[in-house]
Amino acid sequence: MKSSRRFEIDGYVPIPAVTDTISWNKELLSTCERDFDREHYKKGKPIAELFKQDQAALAPLPSKPFRVERLVKYRTDGYGKFCTDSNHWYSTRPENAYANIVVGLGAHTITVYSEAGEIIACHERVYGTYRSDSTDYSTSIDMLVKKSGAWKNCEIRNKLDGESRSIIDEMTKARRGELLRALGKNTEQYGFDVALSALEEAVKRGTDDEYSLQALAARKAYDIFGEIPDSGPNLGVYDSALLHGDGGER
Repeated sequence: MKSSRRFEIDGYVPIPAVTDTISWNKELLSTCERDFDREHYKKGKPIAELFKQDQAALAPLPSKPFRVERLVKYRTDGYGKFCTDSNHWYSTRPENAYANIVVGLGAHTITVYSEAGEIIACHERVYGTYRSDSTDYSTSIDMLVKKSGAWKNCEIRNKLDGESRSIIDEMTKARRGELLRALGKNTEQYGFDVALSALEEAVKRGTDDEYSLQALAARKAYDIFGEIPDSGPNLGVYDSALLHGDGGER
């Protein structure tokens, strides 16, 4: 009777859903710290006291920062991709096709290293039983700049909205290459999602030079000025203060 009642009660409790494990782990740590004053169920001492005993037995951490990951060698396929956990695929660079690479497997990230130890691609680690494909778009941008003919079939083009895609399709290869180089710089500084959003807005407004793209990406990344105005500020007050009526300097 008691066990069946517990089953009925548990059936009404929603299954926990976690979308951001990093934030959730931080929250769990704070929750545990608030529980330190509770008496241990078996040892009869406060948890805080037992924790101090554990701390005294711990070895010190290294003096220099380090990455918590397991280094594993992988062989890429013809597209420069490799597979972990049997069904999760991650991109490197196109020139790394059929190459041996070193990959750092972290709890939340997948990091690809060159032979010299430089980071060449980073991904959010994917878990689960279904197949997944993760692309580091910064490496795809480099390839598109070098091979502009691949634009029609690239994943980045498919991520653009219809209006932006049509505008960029009509550009010359040289102009499109300049735009992609600017996209690559903004991706390195602000991330791909912000850089792509800035690109879409820039081409629609017709202000798609490199400096305008940088300004738009910075606005979107830091939201320091709010919505972008349709027109610039009125500078007439400065004209009247610094110039004579016909435009001559004082």
